[in-house]
Amino acid sequence: MTLLLTACSHSEVVTTYEQEAVKQQVEARQDGDGERMPVIFNTTSSDQATTRANTTENYLKTADLGFGVFAYYTQNSNYPATNTTLAPNFMYNQHVTWDAGAWTYSPLKYWPNDFAEGDVDGSTPAAQGSNQDRLSFFAYGPYVYADPADGQAKLKDGSGDYTINKTTGIIGVKPASSASDPMVHFNLGAGAEDLVWSSLKDKTKMAGTPLTNYVPTFAFAHALSGLRFEVGGNFDAVSGGQIADGTYITIESVSVASDAMPYDGWLNLTTGTWQDQLTSVASTSILLDDINEKLQYKSTATLAYSSGAAGEVNQGVGRKDDGTAADELSTRTLMKQVNGADQYLMIMPSATDVTYKVTCNYHVWTFDPRNADGISKVENNVTNEVSFAPDGNKIYTITIWLGMTSVGLDVKQYNTSQSGPEFWQEDNTNKKTWNINS
Repeated sequence: MTLLLTACSHSEVVTTYEQEAVKQQVEARQDGDGERMPVIFNTTSSDQATTRANTTENYLKTADLGFGVFAYYTQNSNYPATNTTLAPNFMYNQHVTWDAGAWTYSPLKYWPNDFAEGDVDGSTPAAQGSNQDRLSFFAYGPYVYADPADGQAKLKDGSGDYTINKTTGIIGVKPASSASDPMVHFNLGAGAEDLVWSSLKDKTKMAGTPLTNYVPTFAFAHALSGLRFEVGGNFDAVSGGQIADGTYITIESVSVASDAMPYDGWLNLTTGTWQDQLTSVASTSILLDDINEKLQYKSTATLAYSSGAAGEVNQGVGRKDDGTAADELSTRTLMKQVNGADQYLMIMPSATDVTYKVTCNYHVWTFDPRNADGISKVENNVTNEVSFAPDGNKIYTITIWLGMTSVGLDVKQYNTSQSGPEFWQEDNTNKKTWNINS
């Protein structure tokens, strides 16, 4: 099994449209007495859920993509803490798509009318009371068609009919008759899409103080985790802690392997937790074409590493042989960006520690005019392990510290920020760091 290489963007998954536009939709679809209010959806997120093959902005707004919704009508009771009796009786895998500046679906559903009234003259609106009918909504994206009888996700055949079983990414949901929480079956195979989810429990058609029409607004979060890499220099054996003049380092490849990495499981859309996971041996390699150019040896025109040498393109990172214009091996993102977005490996969250074995193949180059080629090159293969339990909606950065005699790994955890400008924000209040030295 191969880990998926993914691109991460700072754009939004779905841009929140004006609340006034939502209000206008609601008012336009009410009947004469204003009581039959339709269920109109809205979304908000600061994340872009993309894969390397699909880096389109406004991901869920892509034509005919959208998201799926399961909804439960619980009359005047809350959604059960443990659901073993109730099937999705209001909406089952309802496809919601972006059309003409709004989220739409068919057939249109209406809020139940059992609602606690306030004073007859309307001067004192009722608070949300125990006798109000409730709806609970659970969403995932991107949407897949699933057979209601068994929940198997299907792809269209050449005739446009859903007859082909989907085998990677979102491969199924619970059957329509299943009395349980809504669940999404996911397989982290080649070509798997990113997966986002959101839940809204125990909602009524009127909410707030004063009471206003309620619009279910899904704040999507990532169900998967991300793994990205940085490279830094650690030259303890060199005087002053710096790489020597005329020496530099280039990266040829980085590989990641695990003997027991989760690759298949069910996501509970009420909690965002994973259940019934399967594990397997998994591995992937980040090769030269995917490595940041700053970490590559690229010059073929000259071996001289003097300032302004003709034909010099980029020769890794290090120090020039004349000691000027030093380009120290500072911490750099290992992988190239795709369409301006950082890349990372998509991994499945785990409740227990997963051990990742990281192997780095790199070259240490030293300019020496006494050598026939004017340079010496030493190849290094170093391996280290790091173990942690990845959480959903978080990205983990592994920093590979390279030196003349040692290699170390640091791992830091980052969280999504719903309000920040960046896709992933460092969470300084919940940061885990592992230091492993060979």
